Amino acid sequence: MPAKWQQWMPFKIDAFRGSPTVQAMHPCARIGYLYLLACAWQTEDCTIPNDPFELAEISGLGDELWQIHGPRILRKFETVTARSPSGNGTVTAERLQNAVCFQEWKEAKRVFDARQKAADRTNAARSPHGHRHGEPSGPSRSADTRTTVVPVYVEEGSSLNNDSGSELILATWLFEELGIVGGFSEHRVAAEAIRLLAKEGGTTKNAADYILAAGKQAIAAGEVIDRFWFTGQKYRPQIPRKTPRQAEREARRKAVLEAPID
Repeated sequence: MPAKWQQWMPFKIDAFRGSPTVQAMHPCARIGYLYLLACAWQTEDCTIPNDPFELAEISGLGDELWQIHGPRILRKFETVTARSPSGNGTVTAERLQNAVCFQEWKEAKRVFDARQKAADRTNAARSPHGHRHGEPSGPSRSADTRTTVVPVYVEEGSSLNNDSGSELILATWLFEELGIVGGFSEHRVAAEAIRLLAKEGGTTKNAADYILAAGKQAIAAGEVIDRFWFTGQKYRPQIPRKTPRQAEREARRKAVLEAPID
């Protein structure tokens, strides 16, 4: 069964419509060509069988139309040697592969695998059983941890350079370093946080490193890093607020100390 990421494939309209070989195809051939690309995308190696009867079936053209349009469609594929399981183990066979589709397939798989590893790291960090041997299983909630001030300007030996790119690129780097997963909207929220923090002084690199340090402390304290963490500016030092009773008690103490002595 195809993986979840194989339920969607990129379609570059300009490249497809601008290809002379595609434009030379009959409309039926173009439909069959797209069917074959979609079939290859959902395989384990982005290939399709090199058998005319199977190609006529999976292209949706049928035997008669495949005999007419198949030769032109096959000009977009090349023969490769692929491994496939059988009853006696693994055998090699000649299959067909589209070079452009294969490059897009590899990139999509790489992105999916990277996000899956980041999600696994995040789940392991949040799991109550993910602590090291000898360490307490629960996160520390001391006041010192909540009020630690992270310096805005970090050392020049940081892993980012001053010319590292836009805020969105820095946001993507930030998610990877923290081992958290987020969609494009979450990346944009983080990029906006970096931009606003950089406006207060320093560079976007300083702002990204500052948020990274605060994020690591938050994860260590058991907090969840999501879009609300960025929009609520939880990366800034949290100053503990006094309760109404504490404020009233302090006001009475102050009044007693400032009262005149007869």
